[in-house]
Amino acid sequence: MAATCKEAAYLERFGQLLLPFQHERREAYGYKEQPPLDYIKNLELYRRMAPSLVPRKASLHAFCMHHPDFQPSNVMVSTLPGSGHWRIVSLLDWQHAAVLLHFLLTGILGHLQNYGDLGSQTLTPPLPPENMDKLQESDYMKVYGHYHARLVHFYYAKSTMELNELHHNALSDLVSIFIHRLFDQAGAL
Repeated sequence: MAATCKEAAYLERFGQLLLPFQHERREAYGYKEQPPLDYIKNLELYRRMAPSLVPRKASLHAFCMHHPDFQPSNVMVSTLPGSGHWRIVSLLDWQHAAVLLHFLLTGILGHLQNYGDLGSQTLTPPLPPENMDKLQESDYMKVYGHYHARLVHFYYAKSTMELNELHHNALSDLVSIFIHRLFDQAGAL
């Protein structure tokens, strides 16, 4: 908030006519230089809106490490000697990691989520499709892929509920989910 106040004060005092930075916008303004007034208005609108983008739950204000490319190929596993049980021994590919507020990280990883499916949204335990052994290979792969997506989504959400209360609370907070999607989409531009 302080940065927007500082920038608006600077523009009010020293702002000059400039062509829009983005070429597409230059055409919209008829290739004429524009005063900083529109930008100052947008900063004011942002200052009014920004407080509503921070959830009220204090637990969601904790900082967390974010691995932007968390996928099976970046997880190193090993078996415990004599037990045959697997354990994670290392995570790879940290060069784009960031430390962010927890509410900005609310969500299920892209390759684990299955939001378009009603069963996944209601966390109904998925059942294997009937007669899978009688399907043609192409149909089998399609049906099995759908089942697998539901299964992964279900177990991620269920395990989060049982083992990571902070993240589960964030997933249950609709405002946090909205803010995460907004933050994620802003970064995708």
